[in-house]
Amino acid sequence: MSILSEIIDGASGDVVGTGTILRKALVVASRLQSSDLKRWVRNELDGYDPKAPETLPSYRGPFAMQADGLFTNEFGTLRARYQLGSNSVADSKVRSYLFDIRLVQPIAELEDLATSPVASGAHPTMAWDQTKVAAWNTLIEAGKVPRPGELHLFSARQTLPQSFLAGIIGQVRTTLLSLALDLEEADPAAGTTEGPTVADPEIADAVRANVIQINNYGSNNPITLDRTSMTTGDATVIHGDVESFVSAAAAYLSSEGLAELQQAATAPPEKRETRLTRVLQRVEDGAIKVATGVGTNVAVANLTTLISLYLGTG
Repeated sequence: MSILSEIIDGASGDVVGTGTILRKALVVASRLQSSDLKRWVRNELDGYDPKAPETLPSYRGPFAMQADGLFTNEFGTLRARYQLGSNSVADSKVRSYLFDIRLVQPIAELEDLATSPVASGAHPTMAWDQTKVAAWNTLIEAGKVPRPGELHLFSARQTLPQSFLAGIIGQVRTTLLSLALDLEEADPAAGTTEGPTVADPEIADAVRANVIQINNYGSNNPITLDRTSMTTGDATVIHGDVESFVSAAAAYLSSEGLAELQQAATAPPEKRETRLTRVLQRVEDGAIKVATGVGTNVAVANLTTLISLYLGTG
């Protein structure tokens, strides 16, 4: 079995850990002589540099998340819990500093958080450091945020739903799957010791489409999907416009399914229709989950229409 086949089998199932698949991809990156692929794999395995946000793929943040605060009096004898609302902070830079989360941890840590047993209704959390706590108390003293009685903020935590973390891990696995499939299609010898490198235009295109473009390398401005604004009848898809296409599809697919659909939509033009058809088939087979409250048949029918609009074939 080739190393690309091993990656495809591992990434398309749930048995092989993401770290194991990434280490196989590191071998492929070395044989392809792709510094971009090697850098991405290394960052996923070892974690991203928190001081270099421009290297962070969009699927790892920033995400604005509310925080739950523990307030006390100066003696610590009175305690109360209140939610800290980001919309109560007028200054956008301060709001971003306090509430934006960037997940720079190695993929193994995210997998542990996503799969560790939790108590009913509980989820992993990230604690604010003391500089953020002090910043909130400064806002309280300045009258810029609500204050519960005469209390001050003692600590705060932001919740990371396990389904949210699983979606991020799924994005990595889907990227690895799509990359291996595209490399195999470009040249079955890709990933072997005597195989092609990124000096081959088709190999370079496969890496570029799956690692550089999909993960927004060098950009920290991801596409924002507003699912609450989407209904069956008002979706507008512009021919060739990925953002309008993915936003419309958000009404019918899970977050992991959207990630796979976006990758297919940004594949090289000559492969795009085939990749989108493959995603549609996976939805119909149940391999890709549909959005909550949406039937599979409804999702398939509407996604078929959206794909036609996006490709300009409808």
